[in-house]
This record gives sequence, C-alpha cells and structure tokens, in this order.
Amino acid sequence: MVAHQPIFDASGHTFGFELLYRNACWPSSNCPPFSDAVATASVIIDGLPLIMDTLGDNRMLFVNFDESLLLSGLANMLDPARTCVEVLETTQPTPGILAQLAALKRRGFTIALDDYAGAGPADALLPMADYVKVEVLRRPRADVARDVERMLAAGVRVVAEKIEDQSTLEYCRKLGCHLFQGYFLSRPQLTSGCTVSTTQALRLKTIKIFASGGTTTPRLIEAIRADVSLSYRLLRYLNSAHFSFSSRVSSVEFAARLMGETGLRRWLCAALLSGIAKGPFVPELIRMSVFRGVFAEALRNSTTGGPPADRLYLAGLFSLLDAILGMPMETILADIRLSSDIDEALIERRGALAHWLHVVESYERGDFGDAARGFAELGLDMSLLTHRYLQALNVSQSICTTQ
Repeated sequence: MVAHQPIFDASGHTFGFELLYRNACWPSSNCPPFSDAVATASVIIDGLPLIMDTLGDNRMLFVNFDESLLLSGLANMLDPARTCVEVLETTQPTPGILAQLAALKRRGFTIALDDYAGAGPADALLPMADYVKVEVLRRPRADVARDVERMLAAGVRVVAEKIEDQSTLEYCRKLGCHLFQGYFLSRPQLTSGCTVSTTQALRLKTIKIFASGGTTTPRLIEAIRADVSLSYRLLRYLNSAHFSFSSRVSSVEFAARLMGETGLRRWLCAALLSGIAKGPFVPELIRMSVFRGVFAEALRNSTTGGPPADRLYLAGLFSLLDAILGMPMETILADIRLSSDIDEALIERRGALAHWLHVVESYERGDFGDAARGFAELGLDMSLLTHRYLQALNVSQSICTTQ
C-alpha cells in the first residue's frame, strides 16, 4: 500500500509530500510499517518512482528510513534531488548511522529527523539534519515552543507535524516554523454567520447534475462550449505537458472524443469546483476532493456490490466542502437538494456511502490497518488497491494542475 500526505509552506502552497507505505500482504492489525526491511524496500523501490511520476513536478518527497534501511544503502537507489531521507525517531546515532548520513549528504540528499519531541539521543543527529519535524499533537505548547526555538537557533528548518486543527497551525506559524504537516485540512475552520452565495450554490447544483452517470456527452459539450473560460481551460488541459498528442487539440468536440464521457465529466466537475472559493489551502483541498471522488468510483467499479458509482463520486467530490467554504456541511447542502443518502453520508457520516468514504479517507491518511479492514468488508481485491490509488492520484493531479 502506498499513499502520500502533503507538506505546506507558510503561504499554504504545497512544498512536498511524505510517502506513506506498507506491504499490502502484512496483517492489518499490530503491524508496524517498518518491521520487515525486505518488504519495505520493495514498496519503496516500486512505489516511489510511481508516486514521483504521478505528481509530475519537482516537489520533495520525504521517505521514512529506520536504522536497518539506512544501513542497507537503499537510499542510494533514489534521486537525491527529489528525495528527503526522513530518519525515524527510533534510530540510534551509532558510528555506522552517522557515517551513512554523512555519505548521503555528500551525494546531495537532504536529511530530516522525524517526530522530534525534546532533547534525547536524536540530538547527536542534529548536525546532519536539514529539517527537523517537531511533533505538536497532544504536547504542551510551551514544550513545542522550546523545541522550535532550539531548532531555529541551530539553523535547522522546522517542520511542524501532526497538526490537527487551524488554531495549532496558526500557533506554529507564529513560532516561526517553516513547513506544516497534518490533518488540519480535513478539519474545517468554520466562520459563523457565513452563507452559501448564489453563485456558489449554482455551481454546486451544476456539479450535482453533471456528476450523474446519466449525463450525456452532448450535454457536457454544450455546457463547456457555453462558457468561454471552460472551453479555454479544457483545451489548455489537453494541450499541457501531461499529454503527448500528435496534433494540437483545438475543439471541445475533439476533446470529448479523446477523453470519453467519464473523463469529460470528471474534468468539468473539477473545473466548476475549483472556482468555488479562494484561499491558501483551497487548491490542495480541491485536489483531495477530486481524488476522493475518483478513488471511490474506481473502487466501486472493481467489485460487484455497493452503492451506485456516480453517487460515490459525488460524495467524495463534496466531502471537503465544509473545509473549502468554511461553513458547516448542513448549511452548504441545505439548498442543493442532494439525494438523502449523500446528505446522510456527508452530514451525519452514516450509511453505505459513508462507509465507503471512510475507507477512502483511511487509505488517504495512511491508516492502512483501518483501510485494510474496510476493504475486506467491502469485498475489494487488495492486490488492486495501489494501482487504483495511483490511477486516482494521476487523474486528480493532472486535472487540478491545469485548473
């Protein structure tokens, strides 16, 4: 299993990602993700190039290494320009480890220390570190401030990790942290008194219509051609570096033939969603929304049972609307009149759609034990998961990069 989590800079732009991985054949409970060096090495070697190719840019990928993996020399097989070697907190600063890190630094790798939580053996590794990840979850703020101050004084870039809410994010910003990681994006910062604007409501209603699997290709083409901006963005998307068509795509009709109905529907829904709000983290939230929709739909199409695939796509696509708009989900959905099962899934987190969405979210955040149990309950083939994940990641990344 392979997943990734974004790491943001102080402006809310995506700086890089942390690679999350586990061998899919391991048991789903009591399974430390680094207990088997051979399996872990296989996942890194196979999964890392695929993730890098899918992301399609030069953002840094942080990859976890324990002591045995560091000493194995596996990092030397990776690209130093794209890879940050993240040293797990269990790693002891033995002469062998220090020598290995020094060799990696000479080759051009950057080094990060993971889960730093106060003075200890890891301090001996600090001279090798370019980044230190300071854990903030369930720690007194005075302790976090002390550790950040020490790292800044040492000239090390600080990554505040395990940030669970917006207030902690703002606190870490004020401390002077450089980068930020955690699940705060999925926990919306709600603004009291806000309501959905007429334009936003219209966009959401339009997405609801076009997300339906019954929408015909001619109707999709008609909607795009009626909007000059959408037509321009579609043609820019297909003529971007993500594709290598032999001739330039110059009409919406030709674009529809190339993409097919499903591809055109996905793109149009993402394009409409991308213009619904502005903000520093909104682009990543849009990408996550598209990914959830595409991944849920792909998983449903891999099995014979479950809710309709188009319902799952729409539930995933709308699952972060509260975070995007900064409003309670029930306020947002009040005037859109989605089906009752989607309302139930997004507002109350109950029902079949909610169960599928929970599994998607578990995989997305790297909670592979919970995800594996959910996949088994849904009758999904575990051997297909990484492939489906990378497909969904590729679709969401290619669509959202050109929005």
